[in-house]
Amino acid sequence: YREALPLLRIVAVAQFLNVLAGPVLNILNMSGHQRDVKRITVVSGLGVLLVSVPVYLAFGLVGMACVIAGGIILNNLLAVITIKARLGFIPIR
Repeated sequence: YREALPLLRIVAVAQFLNVLAGPVLNILNMSGHQRDVKRITVVSGLGVLLVSVPVYLAFGLVGMACVIAGGIILNNLLAVITIKARLGFIPIR
């Protein structure tokens, strides 16, 4: 487990930010903006896929943990921006 501790810390920070953002994708889904949710998910997913191999080759597992964390953060950031644009409020307190 000791070898995985830095990786878990990186992903835990991203998950903490995910919790702070709240249920942003659910808000969009329940307010009739499913297409926006699909776009957000595709963009963040493709972003992770595109940088995964080069980052892994250059930085190994720590790099991959950063890529995954970045994907989680990007997903939430895009959802918060979309909520502000579509619904007129920011769900973060």
